Amino acid sequence: MKSYNYIQLSLLLLILLVINYLISFSFFRIDLSEDKIYELSPYTKDKLENLDDYLKIDVYLVGDFPVEIEKLENGLLEKLQEIKVYGGQNLDLSFINLNEDLELAEDYKKQVFDNGNGIKPAYIDIIKDDKREIIEIWPGITLQMGDYSIPVQLLSPSTRDNPYPINQAVTNYFTDHIEENIVVALDKLLKTEKKNIDFLQGHGELSVFDQREIWFYLQKNFIVDTLNIKELKTGIYNKAVDFGLLGFDSLLKNGVDSFSINNTVVPVQENKRIISSYLKNKWLNIFKKDPNNLIERLDALDETDLLIISKPRTTFTIKEKYVLDQYVMNGGEVIWLIDMMDVNESILAQKNRLAYNVVLDHELQSFLFKYGVRFNKDMICDDQCCPVVREDNLGIVSKWFFYPMLKNYNNHILMKNVLPIKGRYVCSLDTVGEEKLKRTIILQTSLQNKLMRQSRIQYQNTQNYDPKLTGNQIKNKLNVGLLYEGIFQSNFKNRRIANDFIKNPNIHFKKESDPTKMAFIGDGDLIRNDISAEKTPVPLMFEKSNYNTPYYEMPTYGNATFFLNLVDKMLSRDDFIALRSKMNPPRLMKKDEMANKIKWQIINIALPILLVLLFGFFNQYIRKLKHES
Repeated sequence: MKSYNYIQLSLLLLILLVINYLISFSFFRIDLSEDKIYELSPYTKDKLENLDDYLKIDVYLVGDFPVEIEKLENGLLEKLQEIKVYGGQNLDLSFINLNEDLELAEDYKKQVFDNGNGIKPAYIDIIKDDKREIIEIWPGITLQMGDYSIPVQLLSPSTRDNPYPINQAVTNYFTDHIEENIVVALDKLLKTEKKNIDFLQGHGELSVFDQREIWFYLQKNFIVDTLNIKELKTGIYNKAVDFGLLGFDSLLKNGVDSFSINNTVVPVQENKRIISSYLKNKWLNIFKKDPNNLIERLDALDETDLLIISKPRTTFTIKEKYVLDQYVMNGGEVIWLIDMMDVNESILAQKNRLAYNVVLDHELQSFLFKYGVRFNKDMICDDQCCPVVREDNLGIVSKWFFYPMLKNYNNHILMKNVLPIKGRYVCSLDTVGEEKLKRTIILQTSLQNKLMRQSRIQYQNTQNYDPKLTGNQIKNKLNVGLLYEGIFQSNFKNRRIANDFIKNPNIHFKKESDPTKMAFIGDGDLIRNDISAEKTPVPLMFEKSNYNTPYYEMPTYGNATFFLNLVDKMLSRDDFIALRSKMNPPRLMKKDEMANKIKWQIINIALPILLVLLFGFFNQYIRKLKHES
């Protein structure tokens, strides 16, 4: 009997050795987490496995830190170790503690800081046992390949006078974006070709200032610029240049010593270029007011890979629409962020004044209808909504029904692990036409909503806008965002076109598009940053009404992440969407389960002990039976 057991044991060990030997010839790693948050994306693996040069990564988040910061350090270390596995011999990690040598610490930090072009420090506020301590960390890495290096800032910098605390949300955000930040830097090192994204201007669209956060994120991966289809005729532009020079000469002839530009006094004698340019721009602004001085550029969109049109307010000319239409017909991609109605909230700052929703006259409704979508002239009120800071500085309206929280209820990849989207005076969309297009709903309201058309808007009596208390309830989710993919029909199919367009040899009219994509969203303010009372931009993920409160540290909205995902979807960069959606959200208990606190304590504490005791009793009982037999 004993020899038989030895044979079984020997066979088992032999089988394990053979399996282990065979497995040693193949490399694999298994991520058992639900969202595969620890495994590198296929895009990252491919980049690392195909490095054609030696890559060195210098890590500066190193030191003896409190446990709050240690979580950041450990999260970074784990991700870098995973990256090292796939980079192999072509990748080297170097961990540098800038404070290790106190005599040389300041010199090292200046080198890493690189006059603001390198890694910037962050100062963390640690409060423990009623004691406050401000810790300096350098939350970044540097990627170097050959003579070229890229700094990667992994956590927002701060000053010693304005430190911030580390909470679970900050820790999760830090670890969730390590891989994405490294991949972006690696693409720069490898000089991956960047695509061109243009923001259309000329019709009252949001300015760069209004959208500065999105611009900051997009410029990491793309060439981003503004674009006008209409421009001044060459002769008119040259006239403005001449007037600028004549104006400068006039200052000299009249013996003027200095000139004021934007409240800054400039000496005339030494600044011909600056002063003449300033005067030229003043004339340009005057000339642009006359439509007869403008001409549509037929080639305006030739270099554009993705066009973003955010909140136009004024009319498009027929020729501008033609240029846009043929851009789409030639495979161009467009994100339309459109408001059908506008509300001037600043009016509400005046006592006893009402604001009205006004229909915008951009005349895009019929133009977009041809592409299979109808933007309705309405505004949505939703029970699931965001707060608003009153313009009259009299506090906050906790539920401003005109600011719906938008979601995707079909688990679309664009909204995977993305927080709800903050909408502002949004309109509903309908699908129309029978074109062979793939249509995907990407944003919707909740079930409890109502449509407003002609509305008087005020901070008092908000129950008039509450879908649960008033009539006109829809009781269906309303579409606010749609993504179309496929072949579109031209707006100018079977329509007459101006002779100067038809006879122009540069125009090759197409009635049907190449396969392409367009996204339609009924919210022109989707990517607009709110402005705080201190006149600083509020990040899109935070709620303005929480500014200067402890709640301000907690991300609330996913506008920025959703829009970046949408841009990547439009440009067929799905790998980056998967990368961005690898989040580690906190697993919170449902509110209705809080009443069952004792039950869960018993399950988590008492039950495991009971199971161990039962197993021990059962095992002892079985052994006793064997001994008796």
